[in-house]
Amino acid sequence: MIYSQWVNYLCDIFKVPAVDPTSEGPTGNVNFNNILPAAIDYTELRMLRDPDLDFLAAYTTQNATASAVNRVVTKPAAIIVPVEVNYLPSAGGQVPLQMVSHAYMNAAWGSTATGAPVCWSPLNDVSILLGPIPDQTYTLGVYGTSRPAELSSTNTSNFLTLNFPDLYLAASCIYMCGFQRVFPPDDGQQMPQFWEAEFTRLKQVAIGEEARKRGFGPPSLAPAQPPKPPAPGP
Repeated sequence: MIYSQWVNYLCDIFKVPAVDPTSEGPTGNVNFNNILPAAIDYTELRMLRDPDLDFLAAYTTQNATASAVNRVVTKPAAIIVPVEVNYLPSAGGQVPLQMVSHAYMNAAWGSTATGAPVCWSPLNDVSILLGPIPDQTYTLGVYGTSRPAELSSTNTSNFLTLNFPDLYLAASCIYMCGFQRVFPPDDGQQMPQFWEAEFTRLKQVAIGEEARKRGFGPPSLAPAQPPKPPAPGP
């Protein structure tokens, strides 16, 4: 599914005529056009943050710089959740750092010990902590989850729209129900409940399929059973 298809589907479902589905303002309805970026935000963050859909996470490695006498390192902006941190010596190669708790780091290294980094710990959403305190500038390789570029009129597809278009559309419809002021328990209006249930159903299907791709769980079709040997004669 690409951007123009996504726009056309939403226009058909919510009865808003499309004018130019390839543009940022695809309809003559200003309110509809204005809410589309928020619908994309909601859709992609819902999918990428759902713990049941952790297989959607993409991983990348980005470099960070540790400055002398400062054990706080700014995490690369592209890394959402750091998983591994490696020290990258100038001679080449990499030295894995051990992930530990703040309490252990403080107990093991204190607040004055300096040297090449040996361990690391998440500090907050933008920083990590090193131990011991760097005695000079060090280059680190930070490996962790990242997010694909959001769908837009210029970025017409991404991993989510190409591989899980059904989930993407269902999540979008949950959000777009707000555009038409369809909130439970509106009299006789079941659209939000329908799309919420549909997203949950499609999520379970996607989880099963991804597990099979990784060799877990039964295949989608059970293999044919071999024929039974004939019964022995009298």
